[in-house]
Amino acid sequence: MVQGHSHLDQSLQELLAFAGELQPHFLQHLVAVEELPAIEQRDSFLQAFFLAFDVFPGNPDDASATGVQDLTASFERALAGRTTDTMPVLKYDIPDRSGAFVERHWTPVNATVVEGDGTRVAIVHRTEDVTSFVKEGEVLRGEAAHLRHEILSRSRDLALANEALRDSIEQHRRIVAIVGHDLREPLATVRMGVEVLRRHFEQLGARPPRAVDILRAASSRMEELLSDLDDYSVTRLQGHLSIERQRVNLRDICEEVVQAAQLAHPERAIELESGENILAHVDPKRKRQLLTNLLDNALTYGAADRPVRVSVRRVTGGCVMKVSNEGEPIPEDVIPTLFHPFQRGPGTGSARESGHLGLGLYIVQQITQAHEGAVDVTSTPQETQFSVFIPS
Repeated sequence: MVQGHSHLDQSLQELLAFAGELQPHFLQHLVAVEELPAIEQRDSFLQAFFLAFDVFPGNPDDASATGVQDLTASFERALAGRTTDTMPVLKYDIPDRSGAFVERHWTPVNATVVEGDGTRVAIVHRTEDVTSFVKEGEVLRGEAAHLRHEILSRSRDLALANEALRDSIEQHRRIVAIVGHDLREPLATVRMGVEVLRRHFEQLGARPPRAVDILRAASSRMEELLSDLDDYSVTRLQGHLSIERQRVNLRDICEEVVQAAQLAHPERAIELESGENILAHVDPKRKRQLLTNLLDNALTYGAADRPVRVSVRRVTGGCVMKVSNEGEPIPEDVIPTLFHPFQRGPGTGSARESGHLGLGLYIVQQITQAHEGAVDVTSTPQETQFSVFIPS
């Protein structure tokens, strides 16, 4: 630290010599001044002090450079306010040994040192080269901008793909609805003709031919397939099936469905195990559809020479319906997708050629979910069993 006016010129020369030896990565110097009460003396000091900029002049080739002006203003604020002036990151280019200016960024702090009586005795100027951090920040900003561009581009692509998918789903739904609607009219004609034939033979006192029963069963099966198509279309559009709950006896529903299945498959053995009365608050039409689909699945994929078993019983919190069949087990890799739409089992022969759409178990799951229940399947070499829990 230098004291007194008489040493001002010598101190300034020492400061300039010291500044000329500084490395560009770090600059720190302490300039001592004594309180100069006279305005002309203070101005003379500032004029002399800022000769230091001759060592570190501004870049004449950079018209936007304001380093000298900004640093000068900071010095004056620190001196006038007897306080510390912290500057933001300052771009202040400096010349290298060849005289060419090199881009540099600094973090300057200027502080006036005062004694207890308020006399200003020094200005402390400290600055650190943060050029590497600034450059790294510019690189990161560039990478972030590129990443934003990639995200926006991918988002647009995803939006277009989603829109195309929605259009495809809607088109598929319309096709399914149109096909279902257009098939119902000729199907109704077939069923009406079958009923006319059946009544004709009854009036003659004769048993209808086997062909009439086959046509009747086939038309009923076609009606079930169309109902599944309709329900599939509804679930894809609304996300769920609608139900109308009533208090019904599940035993009666099971008996009705088993009798209909036995008539359609007289060559198969179907066994029913049920209690006297199993009352539940459910949609009776949907429960018939659910059990019909499970029975149809068991009859299709189960061993033809072994019985299919149906049971319904009361349990804690509700009741359980089960449909079991013997035959080849369901492969483990098939079970996770078994309730997906248009999924068919791994059977062979008549099972693969049965004309199933692969919607039956999907509809079973949708009906169960609409009743806030749960459906499960277990399959071993001994038995495959579907279990449906129906809450009270």
